[in-house]
Amino acid sequence: MDDLKDLILPEEAPKAVRDWASAQLWDELGGDLCIFRRESVTLYPDEYFLGTPAKVKTVWGARCSCTACGEDFTAGFGNAMVRGERIKGIRMLLGDDEQLYPGIPEQEDGVWDRSAAEIAEGDRFNCPLCGTDVRLMHVSRLRGGRTWRTLIAQADAVAGRLVLLYWMASRACDETGCSRLPLYPRDAVVLDRDMRLRRLTHVRHTMGGDGYQSKWTETRRFREPGEIRYRTPDAVSAAQIGAYSYPKVPDLAGTTGEKTGIEDYIRGGGTWLAAYLLLWRRHPGAENLARQGWGRVLQDRLDEQAMTNAHTGQTRLPALPEIDWSKKKPHEMLGMDKRSFYALAGRWGADSLHRWAGYRDAAGDLRAEQLADAERELHPETIRWITERLRAGETDLALSRSLPYLRRQAARSGRPLRTLAGMLTDYREMLRARHAEPTEYERYPRDLAAAHDREAEAQKAREKTKFAGDFMRLREKYAPLSWSDGEICIRVAATPQELTDEGAVLHHCVGGYHSKHAAETDVIFFVRHARRPERSWYTLDIRMDTDVPREVQLHGYRNEWCDRGRLRIPQRVRDFCDRWEREVLLPWAAAQRDEQKGTKKRKRRIA
Repeated sequence: MDDLKDLILPEEAPKAVRDWASAQLWDELGGDLCIFRRESVTLYPDEYFLGTPAKVKTVWGARCSCTACGEDFTAGFGNAMVRGERIKGIRMLLGDDEQLYPGIPEQEDGVWDRSAAEIAEGDRFNCPLCGTDVRLMHVSRLRGGRTWRTLIAQADAVAGRLVLLYWMASRACDETGCSRLPLYPRDAVVLDRDMRLRRLTHVRHTMGGDGYQSKWTETRRFREPGEIRYRTPDAVSAAQIGAYSYPKVPDLAGTTGEKTGIEDYIRGGGTWLAAYLLLWRRHPGAENLARQGWGRVLQDRLDEQAMTNAHTGQTRLPALPEIDWSKKKPHEMLGMDKRSFYALAGRWGADSLHRWAGYRDAAGDLRAEQLADAERELHPETIRWITERLRAGETDLALSRSLPYLRRQAARSGRPLRTLAGMLTDYREMLRARHAEPTEYERYPRDLAAAHDREAEAQKAREKTKFAGDFMRLREKYAPLSWSDGEICIRVAATPQELTDEGAVLHHCVGGYHSKHAAETDVIFFVRHARRPERSWYTLDIRMDTDVPREVQLHGYRNEWCDRGRLRIPQRVRDFCDRWEREVLLPWAAAQRDEQKGTKKRKRRIA
């Protein structure tokens, strides 16, 4: 058993790792900031300095501090509109050369009479003093300090063993500025001489954060260190997982990591280094995939599994159904020919491989490289839909036939190929809903767009026929609820076409509520001018499958949304609907309940 007695792990990160973190991960560690605070600024007109009596002006300004150059400058203080929300920010002078300059844009009739640029908190701009790209942040967000952290994974060789060293880069900022960038040791994973993975830690992981320990200590429980949460301000809920891989890996010849392929996995963008080694121990063929440029597939699946592992606290390996680990040759593992294997290396991720495996099993008429060409022409979702239909027995949809058909349709009609592919999926869905076996001509019509439109109209006609009886029954049932106050009137939707027209004219979703209306879950009423009852105005949706009817929604044109924002429903319309519900709808519903109860009592007496 390897006792690791000759293994001495470093206590400090190498200078090369520190320099790489400063150059590549600066934004993840908070980046350069422009810290601003509001302060009163007095503006002096030019006449004041010439000895001429002049009135000075006091405005709210902002004192800004750049963490890159350490210099302060003055700007105007203001609020900026960001997606309809007013956010604190600054106003800076904008010169004719489109450069930002320090100063107060509110100053009038002076040498700084220029246009102003509004910058909201969180926006990035170039510091007017040093030109560094900085992010604007109000001083209140830094009171008490903020510490940005990110984890760095480094693959190294120590005492003949492959060692993964995990360094925590930390950068603290407060209202006075930012600290330097220290890296302290956090975790290490060792592939010992017995080819076992062992984890050592330099911190004490607790719910409140990481507590530093004085030496490396081996843990009994193995975990991928990147899946252990750490706190940083910009993460979701301030908790982050994952590590950035340091790209330079030493020569692993003669070490336990010689046949792992981890250097190729890192070169391909891999970040879950310990989880990859765990996968390699279970499936040694992972080395061949990584060395041949297919490490991205492994990375994608490990990335998907990582969030689940972070929640459960256990490092579990993902399912990889697309890979046949019983095969020895890499291209056979992926079920493709050699030409496709080498052509798609580095291009395909796990999702593309999954689509290929599904389509290969369903049809088998294309090579993987040909499917990749088809994916460039069609949307991946179309490939997935075709695969599902092939499994359901629609073998004529194989890409060797459907793709040339779509190309011919595109050349004939001038429509984009992806548009026609979506049209074909809709058309086939409508044919299937018809519950009649389509003919060969119907499956592949001469003009797809025309056939699609014809079938769509036929489907609408079938739906109208389907719901016509229900609409007629409900029109008679809810006829007592028709009402008018002389200015506004209300009545129930009478026909399916009328409901469709209502949604088309008012541009809202009620035009598709045929099934809800027919089932009496959402009964649709039209609110209109009494003098023009045929013209659509407002639509009222009432829930009728409850003991007491209740209003679901009341909307007019585009649900009151316009270019200026959300409009208000006129108060007279709102008052009319409230009065109708109170004086007409609720008494009618109560009478209906009483009648149903009476019918049940009479039936019990007869029995």
